[in-house]
Amino acid sequence: MHSDVSTAIPSTDPAGFDPGPPILRLRLIGPMAAWTLKPQNMLPSGRKTRALLAILAMNIPHGESRARLAEMLWSGRPERQSRASLRQELHRLQEALAASGVELLQTSRDQVALKPKLVWVDVAEIYDASREHPSALALVDRDLLEGMEGIDPVFDLWILEQRKRLRVCSRDLAEGVLVDIVDPEMAMMAAQRLLSIDAAHEGAWRAMIRGFAVRGEYGKAIQTFERCKVALAEHLGAQPSRETVHLVVQIRGERDLNRHNANDKTARPHRQATVPLSSPIASLPNTLRVGVLPLSEADGGVGMRPVAVGLADGITAALTRNRWFTTVSSRAVQHLGLDYLLAGTLQQAGSQLRLTMRLIDLSAEQNVIWADHFDADMTDLFATQDRLIAQVSARVDVALLDAEAVKPISDPPRATQHLRAVPLMMRFDRHDFDMAGTILRDATMHSPERADVFGWYGFWHILALIQGWDPDPATLPARALALVERGHALDRLSPLAVLFHGMVRHLLFCQPREGLVLYERARLLNPYFPAAWALIGMAHMHLGNFDQAEQNLIECARLAPLPPLGFLFESAWMSLALLRQDFVAAAQLGRKLTELYPRFVTPYGYYLAVLGHLGQTDTAAILLQRAIDLYPGFCQNHLLMRFAVLRQTDRDLILAGLKLAGVPVESE
Repeated sequence: MHSDVSTAIPSTDPAGFDPGPPILRLRLIGPMAAWTLKPQNMLPSGRKTRALLAILAMNIPHGESRARLAEMLWSGRPERQSRASLRQELHRLQEALAASGVELLQTSRDQVALKPKLVWVDVAEIYDASREHPSALALVDRDLLEGMEGIDPVFDLWILEQRKRLRVCSRDLAEGVLVDIVDPEMAMMAAQRLLSIDAAHEGAWRAMIRGFAVRGEYGKAIQTFERCKVALAEHLGAQPSRETVHLVVQIRGERDLNRHNANDKTARPHRQATVPLSSPIASLPNTLRVGVLPLSEADGGVGMRPVAVGLADGITAALTRNRWFTTVSSRAVQHLGLDYLLAGTLQQAGSQLRLTMRLIDLSAEQNVIWADHFDADMTDLFATQDRLIAQVSARVDVALLDAEAVKPISDPPRATQHLRAVPLMMRFDRHDFDMAGTILRDATMHSPERADVFGWYGFWHILALIQGWDPDPATLPARALALVERGHALDRLSPLAVLFHGMVRHLLFCQPREGLVLYERARLLNPYFPAAWALIGMAHMHLGNFDQAEQNLIECARLAPLPPLGFLFESAWMSLALLRQDFVAAAQLGRKLTELYPRFVTPYGYYLAVLGHLGQTDTAAILLQRAIDLYPGFCQNHLLMRFAVLRQTDRDLILAGLKLAGVPVESE
């Protein structure tokens, strides 16, 4: 039955965009619409035809394979029938588009695509937008492809994935625009746009609250805070953070003081709060602060000032991606109380460059807690700078984590006091591990606004299941997922929070594809994050992409040879060698791992499989007893439940090795 959608077709271009050369214009946000410049309704009448058009529009310019199209729209039919249905639907789509007078569809034996220069799509405008040119955000006013659900289960899943992708992209763009704005009035407009995309974005709510306060409209500021509380409770089940509460306390104090001054004619007019509401200090929570000094030039470094400035600015920008601490540039280090200072020296000898860096703990008699030097060739200056920035950023992140993890308990508590749990977890001692759990559980109550707290507590649950140290393993995955999802919701731009979310999906729910999506997101947020590279490699390994896995693991080692979760990533190298059937190399790695981390259960399963394939049954018997002593439930069935390996051939390879090693099928 034909559905009249002419009222959904705008007579002019939406959001004021210049139509340009495209013949067909598609709106996929909200109810689907298609029109030409006349305007002429071009939307096909059939729902499957519309779905086919939507898929092709979202995949401009590459198009989609016929096999994938058939699978998405006729998933319940045999392949031959679905291919025949696709041919019929393509014919209907060509007939519908023929009214434009131009051939808009290009097809081959295996592929179907829309011609990119002839078709304008609203979603593409959003993906192409930038912080400098964000006007396409005006298009995001509804859900993607409203009313198109129910055509096919696979297509429904695709819609959900595309909606999530669009929401993340538009939210990140709107966040960037808000961050760039200084003027409170403009910030309020940007915040309203961001809240229309993410109603629980606390940073946008703060911008609205601050904007009303700067206007002197204190009542509206406090009303906005109440709306913020409702939104956070409804969407996240959370309360406002300390930062937001502190801002409102300031505003209430400012309001009361102004009322007092208005009644007291002898009082001096009060024009500004004790801490200006637009001050950067007012927007910083109780967090770790790291300053980056300008790089100095050693003897012989004449003419290196531009390189030094570029490196210092690049390192500062890279460190800001690590959102669990605050980075202060060289232009402001003298104005803010700092915990650490990063300093460096640049030296040139011919075409060779040496960068020496040191991290100074200002709270411990200015002790140097980390120092290293990096050598590079000057033949390609920009590539050299990028490489040095990546290595310094990655290793400073690791050094800060190590330093904060051994800080004594303080009163008032440090913002990073929960990191004391990290080395306790890594010892794989039951008493220390339980103590780490207590620290992290308490931190979720004392610092409910910190995304990394919930992430680390979720990671604690991963290790608890691996080691068999949780009294209720059946409910543990769900508990861990709730924690990391809370952390991710608190700060969607935190690479660490996104990474921990991916780890729970990947390692606890054995979903490497879902984990890979989140790991890639973490790497996008911080390309200098070693753990993201390593976990992307692990996910590819579990999916059977061994060459890709190796490349990512190598990049992790290049950025940080000894990352905090090194015990996990070194296990990945052994697993990769096993799955490639390089049993000799895998055995060497297995021996090393079980000596370095004798209480960590994970390597034992893979190492036993390797020993089984090598026929080293005597060594396997000794190792098996050690594994059972560590984890009394150690058996084939237990290991198969924990393996995130997806390909059946890879699982069969591991299982065959375990059988040859004498690992029992079930625990006694």
